[in-house]
Amino acid sequence: MQGQGAKNNDPILYQVASIDKYAAVQLNEETLFGANGWLKNFYPKVKGDLWVVLDDGWDIPKIKDLGYRNFSKLDPRKFPSFKGSIPENLVTLNQRVKECGWRGVGLWYRAYEPAVDAARKKTFGSEAEYRKVFWSERLAWSKAAGIGYWKMDGGGDEAAWRMITDLAGQIAPVLVMEHGNASKDGPFNSYPGCGRVYPGYVEAGKRVIQYSEVMRLHDISPQLGIPTMLDRLACILDAVKTKPAKSGYLNCEDEVAMAAVLGGTMGVMRSPMVGLRPGDDPDIFLKGPRNLKKRMDEVVRAVRWERVAPAFGTGVMETHVDTKVLVDSYKFPAGEFWTSAEDWATKYKSSYACVNKVVSQGAPARVTRGLLLPEVKCDGEPPYAVAALNPNGAICIGTLGRINDEQGCYFPEADISLQVVKGNRENRHIRLLQEPDAGVRKTAWRCYDLGSGSCRRQCC
Repeated sequence: MQGQGAKNNDPILYQVASIDKYAAVQLNEETLFGANGWLKNFYPKVKGDLWVVLDDGWDIPKIKDLGYRNFSKLDPRKFPSFKGSIPENLVTLNQRVKECGWRGVGLWYRAYEPAVDAARKKTFGSEAEYRKVFWSERLAWSKAAGIGYWKMDGGGDEAAWRMITDLAGQIAPVLVMEHGNASKDGPFNSYPGCGRVYPGYVEAGKRVIQYSEVMRLHDISPQLGIPTMLDRLACILDAVKTKPAKSGYLNCEDEVAMAAVLGGTMGVMRSPMVGLRPGDDPDIFLKGPRNLKKRMDEVVRAVRWERVAPAFGTGVMETHVDTKVLVDSYKFPAGEFWTSAEDWATKYKSSYACVNKVVSQGAPARVTRGLLLPEVKCDGEPPYAVAALNPNGAICIGTLGRINDEQGCYFPEADISLQVVKGNRENRHIRLLQEPDAGVRKTAWRCYDLGSGSCRRQCC
């Protein structure tokens, strides 16, 4: 939102500081519900399937006092028509979101208590007692408001995550609790280094998935998101052999085609708001040669396919992972991603800083769930090939694009042969999911029934 309609770009847009400085301010009633608001205009074809998760900043006031984070209060300067108490406003918030046609609202939290509640905290006999009361209140408010999703972010330990999840099971059992992987991961796998998932990420994932309805395989870059996410997804699926106590869904963030094929859930982050700033439209979240802001229909197709073949958890189908590894690489210009922002290396001194550096990420060439690995024939470099047999019988095959500095973002064509188990043909449905060329409107999507050669379902 910041800088739209301006004559010149604000230099803050090339810095990580822009996240802290503007996120809370821009996440307001007008942005969400106004005449040109996101919730009235985004994803009209599938928004009824999707939760609107309000991320970090939703309950931070306009004065940017971070002491309110997790307090759950809607700032009256940001949400002027919300006049009630905290629980009353949460009811109104969910109702307003549903009135715009969405499934409902989800809320972002970190597993610690806000500074603004410090005085009340001192009245409790122990920190554990206070913590239990604090989160029980918010879970009860969410239940009363019909809020169905919580995204738990970092900032707390696993003991806090488990405690809040256990409370949710008692107080708001229909509330979906999403957690991140508890390891100290970044937007790249082992960077600088081999560009592959490291063992600590897998071990942490094996723990968290046991008590999570959904585990988020965050964070990723829009440029190298395919290999970064595919390697994480393949490693976790291969490591978790049995069905966990909770649902055990894996959230693939904005890699929606990958999620649709391999039975993951999606954390959609792209929007159609492109070209509204001057110059090269800086965006440290969505910039890059894949043009995610121009791939909105990819989300629509992925969501529609999951109506036919819903996401399914870990340990349900046997996973097969190719030993062959494909490697993608990209040189990040300043300001095109949040770790390539000008202040990242100096202010945060992070090993993930990538200003004008080439980053390489590797992932298995082929990954399947419930199926043997397909045979892939291709002139030159192949695409990533993924496929899955859904527990309901639906079968999906996907090819995922590649990227390097010589060819940019490209989509290799391939001949793919997949061995499918014999069974009732009414329950065997294949859809080839291949991303269209960037900037080209025609697609390479086909849907057909194995028996008749034509689609008889409402999925296209």
